[in-house]
Amino acid sequence: MPNFKRILIIEDDEDYQRLVGAVLTRSEEAFDVQTCRTLAGGIAAVERFRPEIILVDLNLPDSTGYETFLRVQEQAGGVPIVVLTGLDDDKTALQAVKDGAQDYLVKSLIQPKLIARSMNMALHRLYRRVAQDREAAAKPGIVMGFIGSKGGVGTSTTAVNIAAVLVQNGSDAVVIELQPGPGTLSLYAQSEPARGIVGLLEKPANTITASDVEHHLVEAVRGLRLLCPTSSPGIRPSIGADYVHAIISAARKVAPYVVLDLPARIDEGVVAALKLCDCLALIVDREPASVRCGAAMLHQIESVISSAVGVRRIVVDRTVLDEPLPMVDIQHLLKAQPAVVVPQAASAIARSHWAKTPLMFLHPDELFRLAHLDLTQYLLATCGRSGGLVMERETPPNGRAYRSAIPETTYG
Repeated sequence: MPNFKRILIIEDDEDYQRLVGAVLTRSEEAFDVQTCRTLAGGIAAVERFRPEIILVDLNLPDSTGYETFLRVQEQAGGVPIVVLTGLDDDKTALQAVKDGAQDYLVKSLIQPKLIARSMNMALHRLYRRVAQDREAAAKPGIVMGFIGSKGGVGTSTTAVNIAAVLVQNGSDAVVIELQPGPGTLSLYAQSEPARGIVGLLEKPANTITASDVEHHLVEAVRGLRLLCPTSSPGIRPSIGADYVHAIISAARKVAPYVVLDLPARIDEGVVAALKLCDCLALIVDREPASVRCGAAMLHQIESVISSAVGVRRIVVDRTVLDEPLPMVDIQHLLKAQPAVVVPQAASAIARSHWAKTPLMFLHPDELFRLAHLDLTQYLLATCGRSGGLVMERETPPNGRAYRSAIPETTYG
């Protein structure tokens, strides 16, 4: 017996009903198709028929325009909706997709056989989301937080390269830059983010779902996915605690690893993020002001997070300094020995930005690569979830082994 996929078509044009029905029944998939001519009939059929996907025209005898989509969506309870309409309007199409439509098909521009393809793709996304939600319910994703002592110390670079390590080793990772305005993460996006995180802020916080987060992610190389801020016009306030909690909680249902690139400040949104972190790293440069800012931020962080989540100190040789602060002084100011030092790689990182590719994917210097491997394993071990992640390690060409213990002079 074939496994029929239940399709509801809400369309008042009987000729088009028959055409779409014929296309679906001739496809390789097995569809159980129900049709309705009015919005009222379609809404009733949603409850009675319980479709897996809905195909809806915007102009019906009892409803016209974009309101038709919104009314159907309100009743659909998360069922994927494909808009099929005679209205060729880019603004309406973008609005529909932003509001959750799986596709926007214009009758005069779409070949009938492509309708079945669009619906199959929408169903595939639905099944993937259901499987991810089930997996996440049993084992929610790990949240790895990275926060800089101040701007420009390499927080975004560290976060995206840690995510690259996870992806290189066969895991799915999502990187989120938690700020509404322009940021660094979009440098790695293969295409310009349309709305990014700003699109999520236009919804009520308590309605944000894993599907919403996935819809606003952009692709980087090798399957790495990013939730980026965009250069939207106007001045936007910091992201509030309710939105931060909703976005991170939803992202944990999308991927097993959620990497947070946090702004270098402590506000209510950052505090909400810190409280959701399973492991947390504070990034400092060897410049004295950076370390002193880090010491002050460390005090603030430790006053708001659980003592079970220790803050790991990471030193990045971001800036070439004539007299970098000695490690003994850094250790004294930060009240602990740094976990890892990341060697200076400013030129290589600049090239990685031009290539839109994290340096971990571009055959970086061995010491840079090994530092990030060690840091990833160390952070995962602190939250008890390092099992199953096997990382490839090689001996550097010069024969020197990378050491987690921090020497007085950093690697050159």
